Amino acid sequence: RMQLENGFGWKDLLVLPACFALITAWLRFESGSPIQVYLATTLFIIVPTITFQPRLIVICNNFRAHAFELEDKRVSSVAFLIASAIFAYGIPVVAIILGHLIGYPILGWEWGTFLVQILFAIGYTTAAIQVGKTLSVAARGDYTKLTRGYVLFIFLSILFSGFFVNVNNVPDSWRWLVYLSLTFWGLSGAVLNQLQFNGNFGEDPCLSFVTCIAFDRNFLARYFGYTPTTTSLLSMLVLLIWLVAFFLIEGFLLLRFSSASPKLNISKKDTKIE
Repeated sequence: RMQLENGFGWKDLLVLPACFALITAWLRFESGSPIQVYLATTLFIIVPTITFQPRLIVICNNFRAHAFELEDKRVSSVAFLIASAIFAYGIPVVAIILGHLIGYPILGWEWGTFLVQILFAIGYTTAAIQVGKTLSVAARGDYTKLTRGYVLFIFLSILFSGFFVNVNNVPDSWRWLVYLSLTFWGLSGAVLNQLQFNGNFGEDPCLSFVTCIAFDRNFLARYFGYTPTTTSLLSMLVLLIWLVAFFLIEGFLLLRFSSASPKLNISKKDTKIE
């Protein structure tokens, strides 16, 4: 019913694969270089969250459309929690899979890293959407109350993800922002996975000391700032914790919203029509 009321989002389903096709076609010219692997992996992780950020408006409208049904108990909090999650995640997950199915052949990458790359992209995107869903319930579906906070959260998350600033160079007093950066955990895990298993670079014998260093996977992992802070497994675990934690928080807020609503006491009375 949510899909029928809000549309199936065919445009949203096609936008992300189109973006991936353009991005990978541009990076195709850097084939075999660590720059290609790093940039492509980074964009595979970050672009879906930016692309689907307007979907937060639909999520807020969806909550407001069902608020009365939650208040009068016609829809249970658990049912709405599960249904709204499927509604919110469905199109992004399918779009991410289609985008990677298009991007990998264009880049000429081997399929050995495909499954884990998909898991990190889906894990990060769904966790980011879940944060927005939880905030939408806290704001009672009022998008204007949460837009600035959510945009700031995503901005700081990307800023301290390691893409713009090497996390090893972040001062200790600011390092907590790295640990709270959802993008850091998604990006670090995906990049480390590619550095470990992507066979598209670093296999040819290097011709100089500089190229040997530039193509060394351990050096690149430390240069990007992801080691020794994290590993692929730890990053995936943190993403899962973010997703489950905010899912449970949203469920608690829905239960509180439903239980705090006054019950409707309707009594039958004889009426006269004058």
